Parts: sequence; C-alpha cells; structure tokens
Amino acid sequence: GPINFSFCEQERDADEEERRDDPYETDTEVQKRVIPIVSGLLFSLLGK
Repeated sequence: GPINFSFCEQERDADEEERRDDPYETDTEVQKRVIPIVSGLLFSLLGK
C-alpha cells in the first residue's frame, strides 16, 4: 500500500546517503578523473 511505498522510498534515500559516504564510491570517482589522465600520458609516451 501507500505506507509500504513511502517506506521503500525512505530506504532508497538512506542507501543513497550511505553510498555517498562509501570510500569505494569515492575511489570510483577518483578513478574516473585519473584514468583519462593516465591513459593520456601512456598514449603520448607510446606515441613517441
């Protein structure tokens, strides 16, 4: 019913809050920034 639905919504919000504090999530965000830089450096080194 409606009560169960709103409870599920709260649960999902709580999960998203936890995920934001998750160090693995932070690592993923860092990797998204670092990998293009690293691969760019490797590409320029291999290209020479």
